Amino acid sequence: MEDKRIQWHPAFCSAVRLELIENREDLEFYNEYNLNSKPLQADLLVIHKQGQDEIKNTIGKLFRKHNIMEYKAPKDGINIDSYFKTIAYACLYKASGKEINERMQKDITLSIVQERKPQKLFAMLRSEGYVISNPYKGIYYVSGKYVLFPTQFIISKELDKGLHVWLTSLTEEMLSKDAKLLIESTSNLSRKEDKDNADSLLNVAIRANELTFAILRREAPEMCEALEELMQPVIAEKLKKKEEEVTRQVTQRVTQQVTQKVTTQVSNTIAVKLLEDNMPIELITKYTGLTQKEIEKLRKSI
Repeated sequence: MEDKRIQWHPAFCSAVRLELIENREDLEFYNEYNLNSKPLQADLLVIHKQGQDEIKNTIGKLFRKHNIMEYKAPKDGINIDSYFKTIAYACLYKASGKEINERMQKDITLSIVQERKPQKLFAMLRSEGYVISNPYKGIYYVSGKYVLFPTQFIISKELDKGLHVWLTSLTEEMLSKDAKLLIESTSNLSRKEDKDNADSLLNVAIRANELTFAILRREAPEMCEALEELMQPVIAEKLKKKEEEVTRQVTQRVTQQVTQKVTTQVSNTIAVKLLEDNMPIELITKYTGLTQKEIEKLRKSI
């Protein structure tokens, strides 16, 4: 059965790359970055190579040299304990340099991306002395004496869709006008790397919003044509994988059939030889794996 689960996290990593496209030469991206030798991973690590030039996109205004990003899928939430877990990731990353203090605390930031504002968590943090500010639409900074690393919450539902088409497309509540904007934005890309990232995001958006895209195909045929053209590489890749899987299964089945046929021929040849040597049928059965009925049939053919 086909796996119906939507893979949000790879699409998130693609969306961030597209959001930060204007600073692509200044940044390095590492999906599912291993925090140490054990299987603990940050969703995305963004390295600002210079660590000084300001990032143009507002989601990167907080960035310093080492920037850890954690993503929560639409149906996932975050509470006080999972918040501190992300802080632990940042602490573990800081402590895992090759030399002592190689990754300085002041050079590390933490970004948590989710669709809706965590009202209960914000209220709890405020009650414990944290300061929550809102410097840009959809972006909240967490500061105060208890904050170990510069931290921000990026709430995709509140972001300006015109400025952040990629992150705002990580939703199960996409409207037709938003789907059009995503298709148009994807069509305007020219660089292969960007197109690949957009295809990854578009594929997830279609799966998560099937009804919206079905309506769009009916109401806007030109969008349908553009969508089919954009998805052609994705469809081709899926067909290629399906063909490879079918070829593998057929090859395996043919190999089994040939092996079985050869094994039977060898057993028959051995059985005939043993019959000619007047060996008891019980022993021939033991040595060849043939049934007594099969051996009796071979005896009659000699």
